Amino acid sequence: PMDVDYTPRPRGRPGRKPSAGGPVKKKRQPEKGTREYFEKRARNNLAIRKCREKAKLKQVEMENRLQYLESENMQLKGKLDNVTKQLELLKDFVISNGANLPENIAKVAKS
Repeated sequence: PMDVDYTPRPRGRPGRKPSAGGPVKKKRQPEKGTREYFEKRARNNLAIRKCREKAKLKQVEMENRLQYLESENMQLKGKLDNVTKQLELLKDFVISNGANLPENIAKVAKS
């Protein structure tokens, strides 16, 4: 067995400090109908709108990347098929002309 120094990682979200274990204090919510309440709601509505727009943009970018990668994958598969066919042709050529080739090349062709 190898000597491995294993230190368990703390659980929870990264970058967060563990809580002190004390009572959880609720944030003070402004009373409904007040100016502070409407300002807070307006800021929150703007924030959620921006968040949703950002998520939609990210989704579109991911779909575009998926299409690009699928297209590239198809092209690479086509190239692989062509190279595989060329290899088979060359193998057949070497095997059929094996008597005229040096011994080391004929061995490679048969493998």
